[in-house]
Amino acid sequence: LFESPLFQTQWQNISLLDIAEQKNIDPNMVAANDFYEAFYDQFDESDYNFDDDWIKIKQAQTDKMRNFINEKLSANSNARFLSIGAGTGFVEEPLLNEGFNIDLQECQPVSLNYLRKKRIPFKEYITSDLSILPQEEYDVIFAFGISYCFSYDDYKSLLESIYGLLVNGGQLILNDPNINLPRRPLIKYILYPYEKLKQWLREYRSTSYYAKGVFWGWLRHSYLHRILAQRSGFYLKREFFTDNYSHKVSDLYQAVWVWFVYQK
Repeated sequence: LFESPLFQTQWQNISLLDIAEQKNIDPNMVAANDFYEAFYDQFDESDYNFDDDWIKIKQAQTDKMRNFINEKLSANSNARFLSIGAGTGFVEEPLLNEGFNIDLQECQPVSLNYLRKKRIPFKEYITSDLSILPQEEYDVIFAFGISYCFSYDDYKSLLESIYGLLVNGGQLILNDPNINLPRRPLIKYILYPYEKLKQWLREYRSTSYYAKGVFWGWLRHSYLHRILAQRSGFYLKREFFTDNYSHKVSDLYQAVWVWFVYQK
């Protein structure tokens, strides 16, 4: 009810199935550091040819991040910020250029070549072990669209680790794909197996063999996000839903992202 597997066949017009085959990575195992490193190696070789719509989505997230940072700096001019799972750093790039001091964390070094090539100064942590980062140091930590990468137990551990990095009163700003869809009409449930069969046939006919895709992670209901955060010591200050471009929406059928503001 609260967690469902996510499979991906391509990302940024790069075939994930091809990467799995080339690197002899089991596509049924959730993508980990070695897969992301191989992907970003290929992305680096293509000179980061970002998808146009992806750029708009990330620019909107940059605006959201800027708003949270300015809000915190208005209360504490010495506030420190950390972005976990920063990827290429595309979201943070304009803010770093504007002089905001944001530390970046990633599990592999290749993706941050995007910023390094631009000679943008930033502090980086390349590790999956957040316990080696400065403890009780950060006022705001951002985790944009990364929790899907973690299994249930690893996600619990991630939240506990983030809790340890924050100062008392510090905040975690987390967003994730929204699966909080209202209940469907009864006829939709009746037709669901038929619709799934049609989808399967379309996918089967479009490929020489049926490929489900690379196991990319887990999508979670906001209830599960809230419960696990609360068990890690956080309390929820705010939860809201947005479309793909970070505009707030009240209609859950239009909501692509769910956002959480947790406080330590």
